Amino acid sequence: MSLLQRASVRAGALLLGLFALLYAIAGRDVITADSPRVFDPFRFKAEQVERYRASLRDPERVRFTDVVVVGRRAEAVVCGKVARRDDDREPVLYGRFIVAPGLRIASAELSGAEMDARWAALCGKPR
Repeated sequence: MSLLQRASVRAGALLLGLFALLYAIAGRDVITADSPRVFDPFRFKAEQVERYRASLRDPERVRFTDVVVVGRRAEAVVCGKVARRDDDREPVLYGRFIVAPGLRIASAELSGAEMDARWAALCGKPR
């Protein structure tokens, strides 16, 4: 029986050839600092929540809940609820917020109907 007629030898040769091809392709396309990155929703959410937290007057006393990332890459937004205090230091129950690069919407800044409309349009679900 010839050596190349054995199934195990043919499968091994095929795998070796495939790995050699993949190695050549990987060596040609080197990843640099300018290479496109995979969208990481966890990092995006953390960055946007921190940006929203930094924009508040008392960032240490806020609590976030129901925070989700909606959308992918360029159209991604972070929607959630936040508990914060007003000027008189009485606790405010959870208010909704929407943040994204270049966008910051809080329920305290809009009327209820306007916030409901924006929430439905950007977050894709009713409150």
